[in-house]
Amino acid sequence: MGFEMITRNYFTPQRLYALVCLVGAMGEPARREVIDALQPLSIVGRAESQDTGKMLYSAAIQLGLIQELETKDRRVRLRVAQDHLKSFDLFREHLRGCMLA
Repeated sequence: MGFEMITRNYFTPQRLYALVCLVGAMGEPARREVIDALQPLSIVGRAESQDTGKMLYSAAIQLGLIQELETKDRRVRLRVAQDHLKSFDLFREHLRGCMLA
């Protein structure tokens, strides 16, 4: 299924790359840890203000870049080969395939 990014102003390849690299660096973090790292509560003030991070997280799941496990704290697993994360250009090529599939 293709993915429309034009109507989603929160969605940029650079932000997705940052999210995927973050999950890769953290191993299998809890969903809350990922959202807090994307939009720290100390900056946004409250959890309700983390909408952009939550939408970006959902887009990464929809594109098959990350997978949310069925654990109590909703751990997240990377679904992108580490080879695709070596550079932004390699990731962008992978992302293009995800979005056009």
